[in-house]
Amino acid sequence: MRKALQAPDGAAPIQQRRIYVLYVANCIFIAGVAALAVSLVFSKSATGVKTVLFAVDLAVLLLCLFILWLTRQGHVTPAAHLTTLLLFAASIYPTVFVYGSIYAPNTMGLIVLSPVAGLLLGRKMMTRYAGISLITLTLLYLLEWLQLLPAQSESQAGFDYFIAVILAIAINTVMLRLTLRESETSAEQARVAANELAQRNAELTRSQAQLEEARDELEHRVQQRTAQLDEANRQLRIEIAERNRSEQRFRSLAERSPDFIFILDTATNRWTYTNRDTLFGHTAAHFASVAEVLPLIVPEDRALVQEHWQALPDASAFPPSIEFRLLDNDGDTIWLQSHATALSHEESYQRGLLLITLTDITALKAREAELRAAKEQAEAADRAKSEFLANISHEIRTPMNGVIGMTDLLLGTPLTTEQRDFVDTVQQSSRSMLAIISDILDFSKLAAGTAQLRSEPFDLRRCVEDALDVIVAAASEKRLELLYQFAPDVPAAVIGDQQRLRQVLVNLLSNAVKFTTEGEIAVTVSVEPDTAPDRSEQWGDGSHHPADMRTANLHITVRDTGIGIPADKIDLIFRSFSQVDTSYTRSHGGTGLGLAICKQISEQMGGRIWVESREHAGSIFHTTLRLGVNPDDGATSSTLQQFAGRRVAIFEPNAVGREILQNYLRTWQMQVSTLGSIMHPLPDLQHPEPIDLLIIVLSAADIDLPGLISALRKDRPNLALLFYATVSDIQFRAHTAGVERCEFLFKPVKPRELAGALERLLAPKLAALAPPTAQSDTPFAVTHPARILVVEDNLVNQKVLLRILGKLGYQPDLAADGQLAVDAFGNQCFDLVFMDLQMPVMDGLAATRAIRAMTHLAARPIILAMTAAVTDEDQQACADAGMDGFLAKPAGIEQISAALSRHLSSSAASPNA
Repeated sequence: MRKALQAPDGAAPIQQRRIYVLYVANCIFIAGVAALAVSLVFSKSATGVKTVLFAVDLAVLLLCLFILWLTRQGHVTPAAHLTTLLLFAASIYPTVFVYGSIYAPNTMGLIVLSPVAGLLLGRKMMTRYAGISLITLTLLYLLEWLQLLPAQSESQAGFDYFIAVILAIAINTVMLRLTLRESETSAEQARVAANELAQRNAELTRSQAQLEEARDELEHRVQQRTAQLDEANRQLRIEIAERNRSEQRFRSLAERSPDFIFILDTATNRWTYTNRDTLFGHTAAHFASVAEVLPLIVPEDRALVQEHWQALPDASAFPPSIEFRLLDNDGDTIWLQSHATALSHEESYQRGLLLITLTDITALKAREAELRAAKEQAEAADRAKSEFLANISHEIRTPMNGVIGMTDLLLGTPLTTEQRDFVDTVQQSSRSMLAIISDILDFSKLAAGTAQLRSEPFDLRRCVEDALDVIVAAASEKRLELLYQFAPDVPAAVIGDQQRLRQVLVNLLSNAVKFTTEGEIAVTVSVEPDTAPDRSEQWGDGSHHPADMRTANLHITVRDTGIGIPADKIDLIFRSFSQVDTSYTRSHGGTGLGLAICKQISEQMGGRIWVESREHAGSIFHTTLRLGVNPDDGATSSTLQQFAGRRVAIFEPNAVGREILQNYLRTWQMQVSTLGSIMHPLPDLQHPEPIDLLIIVLSAADIDLPGLISALRKDRPNLALLFYATVSDIQFRAHTAGVERCEFLFKPVKPRELAGALERLLAPKLAALAPPTAQSDTPFAVTHPARILVVEDNLVNQKVLLRILGKLGYQPDLAADGQLAVDAFGNQCFDLVFMDLQMPVMDGLAATRAIRAMTHLAARPIILAMTAAVTDEDQQACADAGMDGFLAKPAGIEQISAALSRHLSSSAASPNA
């Protein structure tokens, strides 16, 4: 029973009160039901009535037990409503069915109904049940007054009884409401106080937990710090021991060091430590301070040393190491190197302690002097070698000038076939010997680093064509195809050393011709992507590009179909005096210098050279060069624009040559088609729009050219024809001479020559406006008149030059030395002078300066150096002296006539000439 009356765990005070009221009320109901059941046992009522009453008692009992179960389960509010309703029913039922009047004991149930409802359900429900009780009591009283209730007793309720009950209910309700309000207020205050107390207890609990955590953390930190201090103490003991050992090692090393080590206190300028007791025989008393060391230094070096050591206290910027001389105790000079640094220890640094080392470099200085003397000796030997080679070149070129000049003149005279063959052999041998001498001289200059690259604008395509012209005859003898092609983005005008570039091309092309017996030799020129880090890249001579100059990386390839190079020999070919075949049975001669010279020139011009080759499969030589791009690059001639849309047919058996021709013509916006056969081309020419030009490349020497021309013009007599052939097929040229609208050109295809032929064939009116060319039978001197003075001391060279000029139609004067040339200008004026350099009495440079200094001359004469001294220094000396041009001996009639044409034409074009 006690366990049953216990409230659920955690019930609030008001809730606990409700639970107790529920338990008490239901226990009273159970007791009443039990008493009623006992009274029914002894009652004399009818059996049916007893049965009904027993059933009601049982239902009430079960309801009370159910209410107690709900209360025990925590469902207090439903249990309270059921209890209140049960009390209301227990108060009404006897009045209606038992007593028939409100004047009965059960009326007390209505009086206590509102207090019970207030205790169980609160003030609001108490007020409601009080109202229900008053209404119910009033209705019952009215029913009783109207005698509608069955009267079960003689006693009836009076009006005063009704009012008394009403007042009792009202007073109980008001009093209990006030009591409940105060109770609830107190309970709320108690609840608030309990909540605050609970919060404070929670805060205290948390604070206690935090204090415990802080205490644990503090203990952990104390333990950790203690361990760290123990470790630090252990490390400090180790460090102290290590420092002691380091200091012992430092002292041991310093005492054994060959250098002199000092620690300088900059505040007092005195040494606080030295590793030696003596300094080259001087005792410690002589170098106790900086001031005492200075008198031991050689007088010429004292100012340097004093300035150096005075700057040492400024530890933020130590001066570099210095070298000076010191006198030892015997008066001998000792070379020393001084180096200073601040001690790394912070306390030492703040105190201004510097570590100074003095190293004895006397032996090093002696070695430097020896190396300097050896270098000067080597440079002198190199200069002597260069001068020797230059002198040898001069001495060989001088007689070679006579040999080549006389053979040129001899070839111009009537000779038998055998005699002409002898003279050709002499001339070819002479030129081969001259090429060998030039290669040796060039290699010597490049190897010594004395060759300087020039920086001058030139036409890149013309340079390549000139190199091809050098080997075109040799290639034609072997019937080799010569092809060259420029990529569209290659600049036409560049800036660099044209002569060196031409030398590289000639060497590569000459090698290709030498080692190719059949097939073709092709040159391609393209531009590689610019990977230079900036625009100020150096030229080979050490100078720089202008900051605003655009440069191009040229990639030149020379491809041949020759014998190729074995894989194990590729690394050898660019070495000096190295050849693939060095056996006695080799079929190709040479010095082995050509490719070595190409390699050095390519590298000096900011590029490189390499080769791809397989034996018996030909070779491809690659070279890259960095050249400036001339901003004055000329555009394509506007006259070629009129050929846009003109139809051209091509017959070219060689696929590469055919592609090159097509590219040129399509660049000029012409419509191009190709022919499959030269023997029956006419069917291919049937087209609604007839072609304007037919280009045919003659690839066989036995072609009947007159018959071919007749066949082509049978139906179209005005068809323009352009024939190409190799130099060895020069006999075809005679068949085209005099044929209208027919041109003949030699291979390889050159854009300028092709454009000129197109103008003559397709635009004869424009071609007629061009200045007429001189007739071949007109003497050269007539087209280029000039008074010429030859200044030459060598009799053979005098004879050669006078004969060549005489053959050109000139009657030159002769001076045997520079002084005679100067004197000759005192008597008359000359338009052009061929000036030798090395002459007795007065050399050519001095004579040129003397002539340039003359003020009485009506016009400035053209002075051309013609000498066997061909080094870059010689050419620069000629330019500095005031000469206008340079001709290297030996010079034949072609070179001399070309120089005369170039300089006399430019002189005639200049109004101030």
